[in-house]
Amino acid sequence: IFNHLILPGMQNKNSSFTSATSQESNPTLTLGSPNVHPEPANDATKSSVKQQQHVRTRGPSSCPPGHVICCVVFAAAIIAIIIWAIFTSDGIDDGGSRGGGGGFLRGGGGGGRGGGGGGSCFPAGELVLLADLSSKVPIDQLQAGSVIHDGGRVTAVMKLALNREEDTLYRYDDSVFVTGSHLVEEYGTMLPVGESDLAVPTEATPPFVYNLISSNHKVVINSTTFADWEEWEDCEQTWALEHKVLRRLNDGRVDHSVPTNLPADEAVGEGAFQTGTPILLHDGSSVQIQDVTPGDQLYSGDDDNTKNRVFAVMQLWIPAETMIYSYKNLTVTEWTIVLDEEDGLWRNVKYSANATVLGRQADTSGTSTWYQLWTADHTIRVVETGTLFADYHVIDENDPIFFEEL
Repeated sequence: IFNHLILPGMQNKNSSFTSATSQESNPTLTLGSPNVHPEPANDATKSSVKQQQHVRTRGPSSCPPGHVICCVVFAAAIIAIIIWAIFTSDGIDDGGSRGGGGGFLRGGGGGGRGGGGGGSCFPAGELVLLADLSSKVPIDQLQAGSVIHDGGRVTAVMKLALNREEDTLYRYDDSVFVTGSHLVEEYGTMLPVGESDLAVPTEATPPFVYNLISSNHKVVINSTTFADWEEWEDCEQTWALEHKVLRRLNDGRVDHSVPTNLPADEAVGEGAFQTGTPILLHDGSSVQIQDVTPGDQLYSGDDDNTKNRVFAVMQLWIPAETMIYSYKNLTVTEWTIVLDEEDGLWRNVKYSANATVLGRQADTSGTSTWYQLWTADHTIRVVETGTLFADYHVIDENDPIFFEEL
């Protein structure tokens, strides 16, 4: 019945901000400079190996007379095994990917942020092509809100610590330095850099790496198209999801100050802090949010003050129509989630009795720079008031809530 059956194997996907300039080069850069490159590892090469599992059965001509029933039973068993394999493979969780569909609240589900601080990134100095097709800006100096070629609006610039145990820096096509799990476009297909024949691993270990979130989820560097942090366009933030997350934070308690539905013309946006917001560190000292460094330990949100490591510092672009609020003298965007101490409930600042509206972003602080953090326990405590806010993710990206139907 079946002479040769093939089951395709599943392939897991491995998973400072300064004033922007429009200059094409930066003589102080090291890793990103086209003239200065770390030496590749001596014996390191990597090729993609794709495996297929072949299941062989005995054909009808193999069955001697009198054994046809045995052949039929054997073939039926093979078919059952194939069907079982197909249906179970559909439910396999791609644990090797950095997140997954709908894997976190803020920013959507494409890129995921799995595991804590690693992922697809570039070292400082890699030149990002802007929309005018002539200007290039080092990725570490790019400003949120910039418009880049093929990528659209930059909605976030991320600074992370390189995970030296998990992230190998590759030299791609003899021109771009990038981590191995980053997706690159080759012949119309996106694949991890580490699986490309054009990528050579290096021994470079820069302290920090950078990535972007852009409206079109693409980044062009040295004429090569890479995916952004989110990787694909599955990132709509809905009030239904936000509402479920708030219920999770509040252990199922109903917050009557938060509406069940939003007006049709209102969309959920990012929570963010204005430049200068004082962040409380684990040792009791403080630092302004723009000066927080990946790897810093913040004051924890729990009573024991366990260390709360910063995975990423994010500079965000906030749309002009976003409403800005003052919460106990802290300037934040309307969708920032805060723990109101009066009733012990987490809610968006706009629904808090402690918040005062200042106006639209365009009217109040159009030139301000906005920041968010991604932390280990998803909390950020500010100085003086001791107020606790939610970070960029709000809750863990692998929380079952993200895999439920809305």
